[in-house]
Amino acid sequence: MSFILKKIIFQGQEYSSIDLNQIGEEIALTSENYYREMLNNRIHPENLIVFDGNLHSLQDFDLLVGTGIEFMITQGIKASTDSTESKEKTTCLARAKISNPGNLGEFDNFRIQPKVFQVHIITLSDRAYRKEYSDRTGPLIKEQVEVAFEDWNHACEIHNHLLPDDENHLQLLLDGLLERTDLLITTGGTGVGPRDISVDVIAPLLDFEIPGIMEVIRVKYGTENPHAMLSRGVAGMKGNCQVYTLPGSPKAVKEYLEVILKTMNHLFYMRYGIDTH
Repeated sequence: MSFILKKIIFQGQEYSSIDLNQIGEEIALTSENYYREMLNNRIHPENLIVFDGNLHSLQDFDLLVGTGIEFMITQGIKASTDSTESKEKTTCLARAKISNPGNLGEFDNFRIQPKVFQVHIITLSDRAYRKEYSDRTGPLIKEQVEVAFEDWNHACEIHNHLLPDDENHLQLLLDGLLERTDLLITTGGTGVGPRDISVDVIAPLLDFEIPGIMEVIRVKYGTENPHAMLSRGVAGMKGNCQVYTLPGSPKAVKEYLEVILKTMNHLFYMRYGIDTH
């Protein structure tokens, strides 16, 4: 049984593809049983996607969306060019895994859906909400996150929210938000005061915490400033969404992000099951 992408549709232009079986040993498993199991959705392997056309913009996490099945790119474009007397032909290779199981037709059409990471930043501050002063930490987080994604060469869309230190306001905003977000960062409300509610609202929503991140931050900066050890900030995951609760001071935000952003990329790969080793 052959595995054929009839064509890739990218920005309105169609690119022909070739039978994966033609590339021999470059795909690990090519037996009929392998493809039968894949089509029956009993396994979700990585597959080598081969097609003609010079699509160097195809990156990790981008989706190949077909009529009945969806692939996520796990290793971006590798291109080789063959020159002939008549024309120059470019063959592009990318590794992908099934992200949305379904039926794969022999002549399915696919389109590329670039991954745009969704980022939500929530500032919790009664006084900033009442406009007694401007929000400084939310824009600061936005600026540093933008730089981190640019350095990673991935697109992101950032949404800033300003709320009072109120449990109901935060719960209302979070309702359904984590399921459509890749990175959620709050600032403010991580202390021990009566209006510090961010950790109490967010921690129960997490699938699990990643305690080492915040432990390192509290130890690192707590030796210089004992007050830093009073922060109750948490780091964790809700589905594939990374969640962090940061203090409300610009200095603390810079310190926390210095540690958090070092692991962000690798954590995305791990949660999406992409082996980077």
